[in-house]
Amino acid sequence: MVRRVVVLNVGENVPEETYAVLREHADVVHYGRAEPEQLRRAEVLVTFRLSREDLEMMPNLKVIQILSAGVDHLDWSSIPEDVVVCSNAGSNAVPVAEHAIALLLAAAKRIPYYHERCRSGDFSRDKTVKVLQGSVIAVLGLGPIGMRVAELAKALGMRVRGFARRPRSEPFIDEFRAYPDVRGALSGAEFAVLALPLNRHTKNMIGYEELRAMRSDGVMVNVGRGGVVSKPDLIRFLRDNPDFTYATDVYWSGDISQDADLAALPNVIATPWIAGAFGNPRVYLEMVRHAAENVLRYLRGESLRNVVDRSDYL
Repeated sequence: MVRRVVVLNVGENVPEETYAVLREHADVVHYGRAEPEQLRRAEVLVTFRLSREDLEMMPNLKVIQILSAGVDHLDWSSIPEDVVVCSNAGSNAVPVAEHAIALLLAAAKRIPYYHERCRSGDFSRDKTVKVLQGSVIAVLGLGPIGMRVAELAKALGMRVRGFARRPRSEPFIDEFRAYPDVRGALSGAEFAVLALPLNRHTKNMIGYEELRAMRSDGVMVNVGRGGVVSKPDLIRFLRDNPDFTYATDVYWSGDISQDADLAALPNVIATPWIAGAFGNPRVYLEMVRHAAENVLRYLRGESLRNVVDRSDYL
């Protein structure tokens, strides 16, 4: 019996035990060491990126398992319709949610502001800090990251207002707004966390008027995708509302230095995309393990998780 082939494009330094369970069901080969015949026979590809050339070398693919939670970087027009694409949603939810709360607290308690003053020898107090308990936080996007943020916010005593395409009933969500009522979700909120994917429904979803729906001294944290927010509108809004804070770990450009104009604003707190795998190798290994678990489901004939609806991207 000819064994099935799984191609891994996950880096050469990932310990084999991370994906060893797959070898019981298929031949597992690394992309960089695969023979042309192995690529031709491949049923599954585990990767972050792929090109048209990759697809041409692997004409028998049935499943593409992406390593990241987001899939907006893929060239969807080149992926055959009969190939199932799975995201890796949930694989880094815990550390990304932790980072969201860290940015939220840093902004609310004015930690970067007072840290710099103290470093310069100025220990005076001229700005108040926020109290999270009892405040309204809008959590936009209730996938694994957003749900973990909502849970942590609730533990801090905040009133959580959820926003998603489909209603969610959870003990840590106090109220809910459904897509496309973004302004309703943000209305009057002192805090907001964006944990939305970037697709045709969410691109530039948040513009000047949506930002204006929040309190003028509000805090918005983005750990989803930069493109969910209109960059020109955001910069204009931040200049018009100096008491508002935007804290982010995500950007619009592949080269995030191209978004230095935003990071330079005095009411922006920025980190260089470190909430997930780029911040800690342990997170990346967990993402590979999580992806391998889904591939194992396919090899066992079980239903796949995180199957992407391509119509969201075309």
